[in-house]
Order: sequence, then structure tokens, then C-alpha cells
Amino acid sequence: MNMVITIPSRLKQFAGTIQAKDFFWIRLACFAFLASLFLWPLLSHASDINAFVMLNLSSYERDAVITMRRFFELPLWDPYYCGGIYALGSPQSRFASPSFLISLIFGQERGALLIAFVLLIVGMEGCFRYLRSIHHNSWSALLCAPLFPLSGFFASLFFLGWINFFSFLAIPWLLWGVRQSVHSKSAGLVSIALSAAWMTGFGGTYSVPMAALAAVFECFVVLASLRKSPKRLRELLVSYLIAGMLSVFLSCYRLWPIIESLHAAPRIMTGTPAHSLRTLGAMLFERLAPEQGNLSVHGQYYIGIALIPLIVLGSFRRSMLPYVAALGLSLWTATGYASQLSPFAALRHLPIFSTFRYPERYLIFVALYATILCAEALHRLFQLAQRKRALHPILLGALLLLFTTYSLMISDHVHAVAGMHFEHAPKTIERSFHQASGSRWALSYFAPMSRGSLLLGSLSSSAISPLTC
Repeated sequence: MNMVITIPSRLKQFAGTIQAKDFFWIRLACFAFLASLFLWPLLSHASDINAFVMLNLSSYERDAVITMRRFFELPLWDPYYCGGIYALGSPQSRFASPSFLISLIFGQERGALLIAFVLLIVGMEGCFRYLRSIHHNSWSALLCAPLFPLSGFFASLFFLGWINFFSFLAIPWLLWGVRQSVHSKSAGLVSIALSAAWMTGFGGTYSVPMAALAAVFECFVVLASLRKSPKRLRELLVSYLIAGMLSVFLSCYRLWPIIESLHAAPRIMTGTPAHSLRTLGAMLFERLAPEQGNLSVHGQYYIGIALIPLIVLGSFRRSMLPYVAALGLSLWTATGYASQLSPFAALRHLPIFSTFRYPERYLIFVALYATILCAEALHRLFQLAQRKRALHPILLGALLLLFTTYSLMISDHVHAVAGMHFEHAPKTIERSFHQASGSRWALSYFAPMSRGSLLLGSLSSSAISPLTC
């Protein structure tokens, strides 16, 4: 009796075990290991200040921590920035979310690293569930789940100080909720509503409106699959309507103040940003390149050229055509005003999207839909290799491409951290609060010294001496 069991057979058995028993904690341990590798270079600088981003984005969180720790008050008003601002109505502040507890316990600097660690794990788990809901295969979903959270966009966030942009990691949970509503209405409703509310509270200025676009697209995909069942179609439409209303209700604690702020001080963006396909290719396929304390466009949305064969292979299936179209539409939108017919220009006629001036951020969805196509490619290769042993080398080659991409993604983050400039956090001086002349680029020094900055100007930090406050 032939006792030889092929590699694909063993993988299928293991995948079946994961599907049946759902090794939740083992899966999270694997994701935690990858997140640790991704953030490891930052551990030695956990308490330092990123000198490149001494501005309001980190100050929002730091000022909220000071308000809670020192005055035992809710951080509804921020007296440290621009003579005082409505903190809860500031769209980019991220303290109105559960993750603020981490900052409150460990401080803003250390808390940012821990928040990123937790959210990377949450994002990988969300991708796993979302991919499995599409492909019904735990093994390909498990292997490809980290592709989106480890892409170049998230690798560049710490360099730029845009911690609030980690809210994009909730998008897979939102889309999983859309798909899960077909099988479990309650689970789908909860996932949609909580994802939307958390992104709103975490400063999702771009992530929430862009996630809404992806959710609408996913709704159409799901509803199209049920077009032959009118009764279920109507039930699902009602579920999505309830989910939307629940999302607004849970988010209104932030939405209302933000709407008030935008109404009082409208944000008007001008210009016609445009990117060629060559520039977008550099963003997607070249390595991150820190240059003179800043990041060039190269690699900021890195997914790696090694994934192209898997993306192409995953596209040759009828069920994947909507995601191929979504990837192409996202790439087209990312070109901005480069062509006369511009989806980006059309979106800017909408109320919220009129304030968006960076079309390249739609490459985030290129990374997400590329992840779906890669998972489909692996799923097909596993099926084919189980039938024909001659295809085993192709399967192993695909896995090699995948793991090579992961190693490059992790090394990209190492390169980004190596290009950062850190400074020791200033000592806290307990004294009466006063306003002082200053710039947002030096805000990291003002709050610890009980001083507020009256200026919003773009003066360099070298032009302002915090010691004069």
C-alpha cells in the first residue's frame, strides 16, 4: 500500500483542521510574531520623539493624556494648540477610541508603538476572516492575510507620524461584516458598526470615507450573488440599511463635533494633483527610500514586484472579476487628474471627498485587492498540485515568492526606521499654564513645559526656541 502523502495533501489536512477547530490563539501568535518583526527596530526608541513630526498629530494624543493625568478631565478642549481648539471636533485626533487607554497608561510615545502592535495583529486577523469568507480556504487566507497590513503604506506611517492612519486596518473587518451578514446578521451588523465607529474615533479622516466606498462595492458584489433569490436579497438590503444606521449612531459622538468644526472653519483644498503610471509603479514596486529626513514616493505603498505572477494567476477566475475591476479602478483613481476622465475628480464633488488632495492613497485598495487575488492564486495552486504532482515545484515557487515579499516588507520598515531622526522626550515642568509664541513644528516641547502655542504657521522648529516660553 502506498503510504506516500503528498505535500498538498498534508497542507489540505492542516487547512481542514484550522477550518474545523479554528486555531485562533495559534493564528494570533503567528500574527504577533510578524508584527514584532515589523516593529522591532522601534523598540529602542519607544520613549523618544520622532523629530520629523513635532506637530499636531502626535500633540493631539499627548495633550489628551496630560489633560486626563494632570487635571482628571475629559480632553474635550486642547489649550496647547493654536491658542486652544475643540479637541473632540478635530478630525485627526485619535483619543476618542478604546486605544486611548494604552496611551493613558504608557504615555503617548510608548503607547503609539503598542497601539501599532495591537492594530497590526487586529488587521491581520481581519484580513484572514475576510479572505476566508471569499475563498472558503483557511490555508490560503492564513498565508496571505499579512500582505495588506505589512504593505508599504503601514511601514511608512511611523516615519511620517501618521499613527491615526492605522485606522485603515479596520477596513477588512468592515468588509468581512458585509459578507458575514449573508450567514449571520448579528455578527455582520456588529462588525460593520464597530469598525466604522472605531475608525471614526481613531481619526479616520481618510479611512472612513474611503472604507465606505469599499463597503458599497462589497455590498454590490454580495447582492449580485443573490440576484436569483429575491427574498434573501430584500432581507440583506434591510440588514445593510440597519447596519448603516447603527454605524452612524455609534459614530455620532465624533461625527457631530467634527461636522460642527468643519462648518465653522471649512477646509478648502485646491490644485489638480496627478500621477503617472510610472510614478504609481514606483510607489507600489520600489523599496522605501528615506532621503534627508523625509520619504520619497518610492515604496510608500509597496506590495512588491514578486507578487505580480500571483496577482495575474488569481485574476483568471470568473468570481474574481469584480476584484480585478476594483483593483483597476483604484489604480485609475490614484492617477488623480492625469487623464481628462478622472474618478478622483468625480469623487471630489462629494461633500467629504472634496477635502481629499492625495489621490495616491487609493493605492491602499490596490494592496487590499491584490491580497485577495494572491489568496485566490494560492488556493488554485493547492487544488491543482493535489491532483498533479508535476505542479509541486510551481506551488513551492509561489510560496517562495510570497515569503520573499514578506521579508522585503519587513526590511522596508527597518530601512524607514533607520532613516528617522529621534530626540529624547523633554522633561515635564510642573508650573502654571501660559500661552506662548511658537509653531506646530515645536509642539512636542510646549505641552510638557505647561506652555501652549499661539501660532499655526509652518515655521521650522529651528526658528523657535522652546526655552523662551
